[in-house]
Amino acid sequence: MPCTAEEASSSVQFFYRGKPMKILQPDLSGTRIRLEKEEAYAYLLRHKKEEEDVTGVHFVGLFLDEESFGAMTFKECVLASCRMMECKLEGGSWIKNEWIACDLSGSRMSEGYFHRNRFRDCKMMGTDLCQGNFQEMILEECNLGYSNWDQGRFKNLLYRACDCERTFFSDGRMKNVYWEECRLAGVNFFRTPLRGMDFTKCELGPVTVSDTFAELRGAKVTAMQALSLSRLLGIEIASE
Repeated sequence: MPCTAEEASSSVQFFYRGKPMKILQPDLSGTRIRLEKEEAYAYLLRHKKEEEDVTGVHFVGLFLDEESFGAMTFKECVLASCRMMECKLEGGSWIKNEWIACDLSGSRMSEGYFHRNRFRDCKMMGTDLCQGNFQEMILEECNLGYSNWDQGRFKNLLYRACDCERTFFSDGRMKNVYWEECRLAGVNFFRTPLRGMDFTKCELGPVTVSDTFAELRGAKVTAMQALSLSRLLGIEIASE
């Protein structure tokens, strides 16, 4: 299906296995409210109480620590240098947002709906994103260590230069998920098919898969990566 003019102007194009790919991104060129720190926090509290969507806001330096803002909708927002740690944000809808240098470590964002979000230089260590629905997303230079994406549904995602040490992606469904220059050490892909994915530009360490190794069928790896993965089979490869 052809994309609209608005979609064409707000998409990121790149090449994957020599073929052009495109991921839709938020168009945030319109006028928005800019709120910082305490003013931003008060704004959120008011919208939570009134059960209103948060739309078109540029948050700067918002600080939330163990706060609860679950089941809220954030649409066409920019979140820059925000700290939202150990927060309860379950069941939220995140639509067309830009995240820049934010820290979401330890927050619970499970069962969330993420559509056309872009994360740049964000820290999401131990963040719980399980059972989420992720569409048209780009994550660049993010620390995703120990985060939980189990039972997620992924469509049109690019992970670029992210640290995914011991990240959980088990029982997931992935379609058009791309990996570029990521660190994938100790990642759990249990019962998540990786067919068609190219890991040749990534650091692919030991991964967790099922006893049948079915998850790895159809994935593209380098010779050295294949050598490392062969240890899952208990094979010892001797030098000639």
